[in-house]
Amino acid sequence: MKHKEKDTKNKIAEGVHLKSEESYRSMYENAAVALLRTSIDDGKIIECNSHTVKMFGYDSKEELLENAVSTQHYVDKADREKLIKLLLKEGKFDNIEVQMKKKDGSKFWVSFSGRINTEQGYIEGTGVDITERKNAELVLNKSAEQFRLMYENSPLGYQSLDEDGRFITVNPAWLNILGYNEKEVIGKYFYDFLADDYEERFQLNFPQFKERGRISGVQFKMIKKDGQPIWVEFNGRIGFDSDNKFKQTHCVLFDITDSKQIYDKLMESEARARALLNATTDIVFLIDLNGIIIECNSIFANRYGKTPSELTKSNLWDLEPSEVMSKRRAFTNEVVRTGEPATMIDEEDGVWYDSLVFPVKNLSGIVTHVGISARNITEQRQLEQDYKLLFENMTGAFTLREMIFDDENKPVDYKILAVNPAFDKQSGFKAKDIIGKKMSEYLPGLESHVLEKFGNVALTGESIRFENYSAELNRYFEVSAFRPKAGFCACIFEDITDRKKTEDALKESEAKARALLNATNDVVLLLDLDSKIVDCNEAFKKTYGKGHDELVNIPVWELVPSDLTEERKARFQQVIESGEPKRTLDEQDGFLYDTLTYPIKNSSGAVIRLGIHARDVSEQRQLEQNYKLLFDNMTDGFILNEMIFDDNNKPVDYTMLAVNPAFDKQSGGLIGENVIGKKVSEILPELEFHVIEKFGNVALTGESIKFDNYSAELDKHFEVTAFRPKPGQC
Repeated sequence: MKHKEKDTKNKIAEGVHLKSEESYRSMYENAAVALLRTSIDDGKIIECNSHTVKMFGYDSKEELLENAVSTQHYVDKADREKLIKLLLKEGKFDNIEVQMKKKDGSKFWVSFSGRINTEQGYIEGTGVDITERKNAELVLNKSAEQFRLMYENSPLGYQSLDEDGRFITVNPAWLNILGYNEKEVIGKYFYDFLADDYEERFQLNFPQFKERGRISGVQFKMIKKDGQPIWVEFNGRIGFDSDNKFKQTHCVLFDITDSKQIYDKLMESEARARALLNATTDIVFLIDLNGIIIECNSIFANRYGKTPSELTKSNLWDLEPSEVMSKRRAFTNEVVRTGEPATMIDEEDGVWYDSLVFPVKNLSGIVTHVGISARNITEQRQLEQDYKLLFENMTGAFTLREMIFDDENKPVDYKILAVNPAFDKQSGFKAKDIIGKKMSEYLPGLESHVLEKFGNVALTGESIRFENYSAELNRYFEVSAFRPKAGFCACIFEDITDRKKTEDALKESEAKARALLNATNDVVLLLDLDSKIVDCNEAFKKTYGKGHDELVNIPVWELVPSDLTEERKARFQQVIESGEPKRTLDEQDGFLYDTLTYPIKNSSGAVIRLGIHARDVSEQRQLEQNYKLLFDNMTDGFILNEMIFDDNNKPVDYTMLAVNPAFDKQSGGLIGENVIGKKVSEILPELEFHVIEKFGNVALTGESIKFDNYSAELDKHFEVTAFRPKPGQC
């Protein structure tokens, strides 16, 4: 139960990628440019930021979203039709200038850049009010000389180049933007002030400018005098002399650094959130209040044989039969009603899921979407059932004790924490009467030498086996004791008074004790190609006790022990060079992690990031060790058989799947590679058919039996207990 509460808290803390979404939303709302999304069909504005509201002259975002249709704001509605045609052909457009109307009817100019999403039926993009620039360009068209005089005192940068691309003049605003004085600029080539990778672009574009006579929305990365880069956008035309020959250029420039950085950060944030979403092996998706899928990760889409984009806009409730979805839909509606996250465990086609359903709210606190993160816990549940089956069906009495020591570390008592059903039978005590009680309360006459033995096991971890007579119970026991963890002693008792040989009920299990906690218990982080941390999830922060700002941009090697650094550097380099993911088991700080290192590629297929997904499997490893320790230390001979039936469903033989060390001792050395995978007819050809028949009946009906049998091959008498761990096995 404590693990489950912890899982839930961690899942809530993650909320898939709510941190990234909050960061995205903050940049979105405070951007100095208009950011908006409109419907392709009717032009209705679906979403926008505060700058959009201001640019169109509305009093609030709510008023704009309720009343505004973008087609009403075009001065020439044909402009929108042209944009739609361009988008459908090219998929995007950049710096398209359109004259628009505000709410009050006043006209203004906007430079739009955007892209289309035909699958979801919307256009999204940015808008910059260029009214002041357009007014300035009107002046340019009247007279180059008037243009120059006006821009001497204009807040917009102005420059004029000769036919070779050298500066003839710049205005004070240009000098202020770039930080130079006039003597440092005049006569120099324009490309002298460009970033290195933009000189070639200018050399290609400048002849085209002279040929066309006009440019609009051309962007360059320039370098200020202090060495800082700056993004600028140019609009301008060519001035001609009286003979209609080239005289000079007339261009105005705009500092677009802030808006470009905001846009780049928004895109990076979105990509980072998407990478984290697909890093987890859990199913993660987002729906609206009608069940329409808005976003999903690849794991969820693969379940239906589709890509995330193909599944988007589908109705979640139509993907599975109604009898499966009715319960999930009711649970989701309750989360929407309460506004609080909740977890549910359910089963579908034999697969069990542990799901976190959480509300996603807008800035007003109203639930607008629902996020769902579901983990496949089928293996975990099977492991728990297998372990419980072993615990409840083993014929040896089992107890788990917490030892009590005095000030000198001498054992003086112990508390019973767990017992199995066989303990009730062999001891005469009921579990409900002794769980949580001290041994001295119900068996005060326990010999001190037995206490010392148990205490030594709990302190040293050295397992022991001995015979002991209990005067209180008037029984002899063979006792095996081992330490599951410091301060504890686990014991298996065999009542050897009547020499009863019982067989422990074991079912072979893969025993993959996965630490199936919630998504945030798995460490997920993104690294750049220099192994610096780009982003990480809450589990990673919690592991190192640091905040986001303390971890981002530091080399991950500062957190990795030095003796592990070289191996992991080699692993990272292998993933970068091959472009293929690599899965490893890593041990660090006493914990064992199942780690997936995978490449994150750009649209050209080049690796630009590394993703790390590490799951703590320490508990799984400990459970495997405990399971094997119990299996190896039990004194009953144990064998797991796969029954073989003829066409009439009559048992005719069986294959041996697993045996324990005690079986080797009792069967005269028939163990391990000698018998595993072999038929009993190959090992004991004279085995009586009635034994095979009994085992076959158990495997078919599930009814446990107990009987005495004499083995002529071994010349031994056995008391046999048989049960069915699963159909077809005994």
